[in-house]
Amino acid sequence: MLQVCKQQSEHQNPFVGENGVKFLSFTIATGSFDVAFDLLKYYPELASTTVPSPWTPLQFLMLSMRGKRYNFYQRFVYTYVPAEIRNLEDAIKNCGIENQETYQANLVTKSFIYSVMEKFYVKFWKVTLLQVPHIKQLHKDKVNQTLALTILKFICEEIHKLKSNHIEQLYDACLAAMLNDTPEVIELIARICPQLVWARDSQGCSLIGHSIVFRSKYAYNFLMHQVSPDKYFYIAYSYNDGNNLLHLAGKRAFIDDPNGAALQMQRDLQWFQEVSNFVRPEERTVENFEQETPLMLFKKEHKDLRQQGEKWVKNTARSYTVTAAFIFAIALVAALTVPGGNNKDTGKAVDETVLSFIIFAVSDVMSMIISGASLLLFRSFDTARYADEDFLYNLPKSLILGLVMLFMSVATMLIAFSATLYIMFALESSWILILVAAIACLPIALFVTLQLPLLVELISSTYACGTFGKRRELAATS
Repeated sequence: MLQVCKQQSEHQNPFVGENGVKFLSFTIATGSFDVAFDLLKYYPELASTTVPSPWTPLQFLMLSMRGKRYNFYQRFVYTYVPAEIRNLEDAIKNCGIENQETYQANLVTKSFIYSVMEKFYVKFWKVTLLQVPHIKQLHKDKVNQTLALTILKFICEEIHKLKSNHIEQLYDACLAAMLNDTPEVIELIARICPQLVWARDSQGCSLIGHSIVFRSKYAYNFLMHQVSPDKYFYIAYSYNDGNNLLHLAGKRAFIDDPNGAALQMQRDLQWFQEVSNFVRPEERTVENFEQETPLMLFKKEHKDLRQQGEKWVKNTARSYTVTAAFIFAIALVAALTVPGGNNKDTGKAVDETVLSFIIFAVSDVMSMIISGASLLLFRSFDTARYADEDFLYNLPKSLILGLVMLFMSVATMLIAFSATLYIMFALESSWILILVAAIACLPIALFVTLQLPLLVELISSTYACGTFGKRRELAATS
């Protein structure tokens, strides 16, 4: 159909002009990236045709490339699952006449062994793992992302050829990529149009400034550590309202964190600290046009968030206080009521030398001590001062420690409970031990399932690579 229409006049061809751009935009919006690329291959002028803003193919492409959050397992599978798109790749390599000789030379020099291994690798995925539904979905996501990036590269290269207005279109695309959390888009556009790094909007804000406002850590890392040849150009620059980069970091996050006010406060503090490490000392006390230093702006913007974070931490600690007190009471009663009874003459436990009784005694004492310590720690949150800087490390560390001790107290309490049942009923029937252990695992599994996500999020936000990653890793990828 595209080949037939190509032979028609411009007035009779539905794939040229504004109608062609609208058709291309809706094709991208529906996720038909292979059709969209075929259309661009035959009508490359559609990528740079000027139309009203809602019909821009680049904007529709940005909307379809929203970043997805994957867990560790999903990220691992996504990394290694093959995205084989042979027809599209061949079209890309063959679309330019000047690249034919290079393409043929690459085909000749390509290792035969490598080709065989590659085919075996792809075949293995198709025959085995791609039959699993969730892996099949991850494969589909990767194929769509690869297709979308290919179309994006084609459109950006066509737009870059324009004599005017190309910076504005690519700049808007980068802003959309920051909102969608797709750093590969920003990297691709920056490679095609390096001068975009220095561009500014009507308010005088650059891409690095927008990455701070939108809290786009990947865009910030890429622009600050891999692209920008002179970071101090950004650091010394003031925007139209007198704000510098540290003022922008002092503003509240553009989008609220779904994990709670306390973690959002922590991440805003991490952003403020990160930008503060790069600016010159005198820039940290510079006032904007409203006579506000970056620190003053941060405190004003985060006053309500600090109060919400304080309320969230107190409510969370109080709920865990009830659990810790309950475990402490059970462990104390169990210590006073010795399983198997006491010797009337000596007062010692009858089964004091039995291994199961030793396990009971040790685990019960550990449960009582650890739960008591976590109880005192959770109670201390009621008297904490809750200053802004406390949300960075002090409060998260205390909450992490309390949760870890609570996990340990629950586990040791159930071990003591299982040992007690074994002493009373299973000394002559060892099979009961298997049943008791299985039953005892249920409360632990339930408690871990409900509370472990919060603990993992706290540890990841406080102790992991952090919001910005390691400098060595950033330098290695540049």
